[in-house]
Amino acid sequence: MRSLFILSIIGAAACVSGPDPGGASSGGAEEGADPPGEGEGEGEGEGSGEGEGEDPGPPVGRGEGEGEGEGEGEGEGEGPTPGALCGLELRGALASASEGMTYPSENDYPFQVVYWPDEPGPLTEDRVRNLVGAVVEDSFERIGVDDFFEWLETAPPGAHENTVAEAARFAALRALLEGNISDLAVFRIGEIEIDVYVIGHTECEEIAGVSTVSIET
Repeated sequence: MRSLFILSIIGAAACVSGPDPGGASSGGAEEGADPPGEGEGEGEGEGSGEGEGEDPGPPVGRGEGEGEGEGEGEGEGEGPTPGALCGLELRGALASASEGMTYPSENDYPFQVVYWPDEPGPLTEDRVRNLVGAVVEDSFERIGVDDFFEWLETAPPGAHENTVAEAARFAALRALLEGNISDLAVFRIGEIEIDVYVIGHTECEEIAGVSTVSIET
């Protein structure tokens, strides 16, 4: 009995102190792999860095399109009026429209086309005097386009057909002038034999229009 009891104690001690195969296997797996905390931290850091580093900004295509659209609109808005005449083309049109027409006064005078190239800037009194060669002593008056044309382009009721046709020609001449000259005005210079200039600026920065003479004693 004593010997059996000793053998039993030795066997039990061997079982308690021997290596645990399952524990050794689990410890090897933990040493071979990255710690869970470190692996997850690096993955999140890389993903976050890529997202914050990229700056999407405004879409390039949209920005270019808006810029081009605004530029073209402003440019077109600030350019010459489509279809406006100037230079030789306008002078030819004015000559045809006023051919054979006279300004009715005490002595009827024909209309002539007048033209000064490269003349930007406002039509001041001094400037007009210099253009037409008027002296300081000559009286100077500026009147409205309506005041000049209204009675010329209006035929009285029952007027002769020639008078009606002449009024229609004056209306057409006015339309041609106003349609191609931006700051049309009428200048009367002198006394008794008054030089009349219906002029303004064209889209080519020239001064053009028609002139005639009004005899007023």
